[in-house]
Amino acid sequence: MLSGIGFDAKVAHEFSAMKKKSYDDGVVYSTEKELESLLSLSARADGWDPPIVKTVATESRGISELAEAIERFCQVQRSADMTSERRRAIARWRIVELLRERLLASALESKGSEEVLERLADEVATRRRDPYSAVEEIMKGQGHQTGADGRITNL
Repeated sequence: MLSGIGFDAKVAHEFSAMKKKSYDDGVVYSTEKELESLLSLSARADGWDPPIVKTVATESRGISELAEAIERFCQVQRSADMTSERRRAIARWRIVELLRERLLASALESKGSEEVLERLADEVATRRRDPYSAVEEIMKGQGHQTGADGRITNL
């Protein structure tokens, strides 16, 4: 007959491990179903159906499956007809965002910009000036010319 503290501790440890695994499996299953549900709500334009890859980094489980899924995605992206259009659209968006950031930073970092901004804000707040003409004044102070439609005519 097996008994004693060592045996009892081992049984308790195995029971605890089984209970934890059952809990973990339930959480993983629940999370997987939630992800599948969210993914089913919309379709990607490129036709890619993202797989759900279960990984446990601390146990090095699922790493090769994740690498394979990433490689399949890369292959789909390389072979898709829309790839160049999509890349061009993303590149354009990035350029526009960077331009916005830099133009704004340039306007706000120039000498006397804080005083000009405060004065213009006061004029707009007290309705002595509209915000469009205030922006035009800031742009002219930066050396930018604007057309009748308010667009920059020289970058």
